[in-house]
Amino acid sequence: MQSYVELVAVNYFALVLYFWKRDSGSGDVAKDKKVYFGDPLLQTIVAGRVGLPRNPHAEVENAIALALPGRPSLVATRDELELGGSANLVPAALLLWALSG
Repeated sequence: MQSYVELVAVNYFALVLYFWKRDSGSGDVAKDKKVYFGDPLLQTIVAGRVGLPRNPHAEVENAIALALPGRPSLVATRDELELGGSANLVPAALLLWALSG
């Protein structure tokens, strides 16, 4: 499965994001990672194949992840807005509205 995901990512059909260890005080990444699909049809097919139900929250997260490559200091939240500090926290709805511009 890992080699398949890497192949899909290399061909820009997917984005693999690693999580940093929040309380470590360093830039170390955690073992956890997420895969976001660049094509909604591919996402639907894969979810259907592995038996995952449709999840609107996951689809919004996927859209945000694809819209923000290269901007790691911006974090989408459910409803928290905080600018500055270690990261800029922006509600997902506001972020999608701003990106639709």
